[in-house]
Amino acid sequence: MGKQPMRHYRARRPEPKPVPQQPKASLSVRAVRYLAGFLILMVLFTLLSRAADSLTIPKVALAYPSKGTIDRKMTGFGKVEELSAQAVVTEPGLRVAGVAVKPGSVVEEGAPLFTLDGADIEEKLDAAREALRLQDMDLADRASRDSLTVQEREKAIERANEDYAAAKASGDREVERAAKALEEAKAKRAAAAAPKGELSALETACTQAGEALRLKEDELSRLQNEVEERSAQARRDAEAAGEDPDQWESAVREEYRPMLEQAAQEAETAQQKKTAADAALAAYTEAAAQIKLLDDEVEAARQSYERAVETRDNALRSAGRQVEDAGRPQAQDSSGERALMDRERQARQVERLEALLESGGVVRAPCSGTVTGVSVTVGVPTPDGTALLLAGEANGGIFTAQFSGELEKYLSPGDEAVIRLGSSQMPIEGLKLETVSVSAVDPSMLDVTVRPPEGALAVGTAAELEVRRKSREYPCLVPLSALHEDNGAYFLLVTREKMSVLGTELTAARLDVTVLEKNETMAAIDAGALNSGQGFLAASGKAVNVGDRVRLEAP
Repeated sequence: MGKQPMRHYRARRPEPKPVPQQPKASLSVRAVRYLAGFLILMVLFTLLSRAADSLTIPKVALAYPSKGTIDRKMTGFGKVEELSAQAVVTEPGLRVAGVAVKPGSVVEEGAPLFTLDGADIEEKLDAAREALRLQDMDLADRASRDSLTVQEREKAIERANEDYAAAKASGDREVERAAKALEEAKAKRAAAAAPKGELSALETACTQAGEALRLKEDELSRLQNEVEERSAQARRDAEAAGEDPDQWESAVREEYRPMLEQAAQEAETAQQKKTAADAALAAYTEAAAQIKLLDDEVEAARQSYERAVETRDNALRSAGRQVEDAGRPQAQDSSGERALMDRERQARQVERLEALLESGGVVRAPCSGTVTGVSVTVGVPTPDGTALLLAGEANGGIFTAQFSGELEKYLSPGDEAVIRLGSSQMPIEGLKLETVSVSAVDPSMLDVTVRPPEGALAVGTAAELEVRRKSREYPCLVPLSALHEDNGAYFLLVTREKMSVLGTELTAARLDVTVLEKNETMAAIDAGALNSGQGFLAASGKAVNVGDRVRLEAP
């Protein structure tokens, strides 16, 4: 077959159908759609704003007041001082060979204090024995001069009789003078008029008048305080309302003026009654005092008379004994007794020197204690007096500590105290303050004393004194960390609800309070400041000021 020519065929494509067009939405439909979208965005932005706001608003916790006491613990430092010291003495003029102690040394009973030179003791002992022998010879000579001559005896009897007669004449005159004075005093007493009225009734009237005056004055004071409080509240209310505080205060004072005038008049009337009652009592008292004075004069005159009689009798008795003594064959001479006393004194010195020589010249402590003073020196003779001062344990001691003068109102005798000696020793508890006084060295400090148990502390021991004081129980205590101060005024932060465009919000508000007492951690406030069940801001993660928005922690 021969080639056939190729034919080309063109496929016919179908014609495309026209796409139908959507009809355009109306203007109202599109407005609704736009509004819905806007509202969705507003809700979303509101949620985001609240979430961000919640992260910046301080989160706070509320606390509530409690009951309790305001305890205080005050400390001061001091040491034990001796109440009295015992003097250690020895024979004067003996040379000191050695000293075993110094001020501040603590010694036991019988411990060596200092030593005297033995050769010097022997020399002084020989001289003392020689003086004792001379005194014995002098006493023997005096024994031979004990008789009286007949002339001396007659003269003594004559003078004794003259003295007896003179004493009798003088005594009789004094008795007569005293008897006359007694009669005159009795006559004046009989002529005096008795006081008018009855003492118990007058005293009762004075007491009742005083009590009535006190009540009227208290009522007047109460009204005055109430006016001041109402006036202050009116001013605050006027300021809060944006009005004139002086006008509101004047209205309050005008309201109370009649009551104040009446209370003042009643107080003045009560004062007049009290003055009249006092005058009546004073008149009675003066008359009674005059009667008492006259009675005292009578009694004094009676006693003078009795003394005159007694003096006359004693004088006559003494003069009669002198007459009797003059008749005795004895001489009244005390020189012999004085010589005997000197001999006994010399004998005791010999005994002391012999005891010192026997002990080897060692002077020992008479008791346990602390040496507070040494007056002997090696190589120097002992003084005529105290050689050494020893504060014995039997004398005890007083612990004196210094405290700041600002604590004076919190310290008083009888408060509980503890002496602390350090971590290695047990404290001494159960002590009571004895005295609290201004320091003589530093007027800005106080000297506070306690008495430790006998033998518990040596003189000179330094320690810390801790004083504990409890106040009365307060019904409303708050932590000191929750208390704020502004120009001397104290306040707490409380929560208040406030309406805003976002709804109800909590804000911090100021609540002024009166602080009754406080210590380092707690403060007692006026119980009427907080409403029943009302809490205050006690803790916050951020600083909170008055007017700030806050949110409460979940309980």
